[in-house]
Amino acid sequence: MSKIKYIILLSIGFIFLNFIIYLFTEENKNQRIELSSKSYIDKLQTHYEILMHQQRLTADGTYKSTIITPNVIEILTKAYKTKDKKQRDDLRKELYDLLKQRYKMMFKKGVLQYHFVFPNNEVFLRFHKLSKYGDNLTGIRTDFEYTNKTKKIFRGFAQGRTAHAFRNVYPLFSKPSTSASDKNNNHIGAMEVSFSSDVLQKNFTLISKMHTHFLVDKTIFDAKAWERDDLVLKYNQSAEHQNYMITMTKEHTKEECIEQKKINLKSILKDIDKKIKKGKKFTIYTQDKDGEVLHLAFLPIYGSVDNQILAWIVSYEQNEFISTTIKETFYIRIILFIILLILFYFIYRTVNQKEILKEIVDEKTAELKDINENLEEKVILEVKKSKEIEKRLFQSEKMAAMGEMIGNIAHQWRQPLNALNVNIENLEFDYEDGIVNKEFLDKFIIEQTKTLHYMSKTIDDFRNFYRIDKEKVDFSIKKAIENSINIQTTELKKYGIIINIIGEDFTIYGFVNEFQQVIMNLISNTKDAIVETKQKNGQIDISLMDEKIIFKDNGGGIPDDIIKRIFEPYYTTKEQGKGTGMGLYMSKMIIEDNMGGKISVSNVDDGAEFIIVLVPAQIT
Repeated sequence: MSKIKYIILLSIGFIFLNFIIYLFTEENKNQRIELSSKSYIDKLQTHYEILMHQQRLTADGTYKSTIITPNVIEILTKAYKTKDKKQRDDLRKELYDLLKQRYKMMFKKGVLQYHFVFPNNEVFLRFHKLSKYGDNLTGIRTDFEYTNKTKKIFRGFAQGRTAHAFRNVYPLFSKPSTSASDKNNNHIGAMEVSFSSDVLQKNFTLISKMHTHFLVDKTIFDAKAWERDDLVLKYNQSAEHQNYMITMTKEHTKEECIEQKKINLKSILKDIDKKIKKGKKFTIYTQDKDGEVLHLAFLPIYGSVDNQILAWIVSYEQNEFISTTIKETFYIRIILFIILLILFYFIYRTVNQKEILKEIVDEKTAELKDINENLEEKVILEVKKSKEIEKRLFQSEKMAAMGEMIGNIAHQWRQPLNALNVNIENLEFDYEDGIVNKEFLDKFIIEQTKTLHYMSKTIDDFRNFYRIDKEKVDFSIKKAIENSINIQTTELKKYGIIINIIGEDFTIYGFVNEFQQVIMNLISNTKDAIVETKQKNGQIDISLMDEKIIFKDNGGGIPDDIIKRIFEPYYTTKEQGKGTGMGLYMSKMIIEDNMGGKISVSNVDDGAEFIIVLVPAQIT
């Protein structure tokens, strides 16, 4: 082969291998970024749902306390039935005097509009605009039209004449009604309790510690309406999209949220526009010149009447994980490029300079010995790098599990959060009723402290579960399995999955958290299989016997054509974005490499059976 042909062949091989390295590192980078992005958008979704639930509880409490307040229903009934303007004005003032203190308390909790209208949608009283009444909202407030027509409660995001809000509209009756005819006869109008978007932004900033923008579609107002002086909220053109306005609060300055963001987002504005047009929640990120990553999550807000997207919640964070991932990918590519360059150079010299190399080998044995020692050091170094990469892959799988666990914590916190909110809401009314004394407060504090201790224990369990083990210890197999089950209790109950543990407990010597991660991976995979096959009576049986752990489920089993590959890295049967393919691979490494055991799988009956065997020398 001529020298030129050989050089061309080596060049093609060099380019091809670098291309393969690029594809592999790009896929790994995208998987890690996708895990971080999913965790971020899920966090935003969870906090939004919690805030919406808290607002609903506040609105319901306001409605119930209003209609049971003496004389309120009588005043509204008289006002609806009379046509005399002066009498209505007197009744309006009487209702305002009766409820003004309640509105002041509700306003502190974020209530913007405390509003009463008649069945024909004519405004009787606006607490947020006392001088504005008597106008008809037909064709403007579809939420009032819905409630007055159906006599049902309306909840959701809706636009008004001068403000958008998260609205709760309740039907009002002159006396309790059960049948449809009674409701029609006794119907005297509707009452609104609403929360503006700036309250949502404040809660995200102050409570959830998430910097957010609330973007409103320009088309919900007429073009000239945005310049009106009587708009309830203040708006500016947003930096994220030309078709949306940002709701301004004292936490959102024009310099930071508009001018600076225009500079930061310039390179991704077209991508944001494409994703917004799809109408689904999404994340996107951009890098500055220093390599720092600004991560954004977009959550659509739908109008409850026509189900059209009227607004977006945009959350911002500085994502060090994505920044580090991008930098590490770049460094790995550079290092591997240099290694390949050196390797191909030596191959070239080996083939084309055999005679010269032979002479060098004969005359300079000592120098070659040094070279061999250097090569040995390089091999050791590369082995260390390989282990480091393997460690990072393991950490990526940990992050995927942590993303799922954050969802579990959100579910386990939902009930105590509801309880705290309701108890705090009722405290004001208990005070008004005169039943608050020292004994009452002592009991109240004890009950709320128990709830907070439960929530704190949830976080402690989560933190202990993911603590990196420093050394091996003796631990109970059964207790470790129970810990893995407890951390997923909410998800298991959600899908009606039962877990049975049978057999005698035994103790082993090893890393307890790594073993718990194996059990958690098996439970998570089984849960997904049971949900996918729509098994109504999901069940997992875990048997402890003869130094074995037999994990059996009724999730339909594993297809025969892939069962031999499920322990391979990056091999997954889940949809794109729902699995990394590293869970069972890492489980096999933990059992066989770190614990000296053996793990295998087979199909039995109507499910899969995993068998973990621990070698006798490890039993204590």
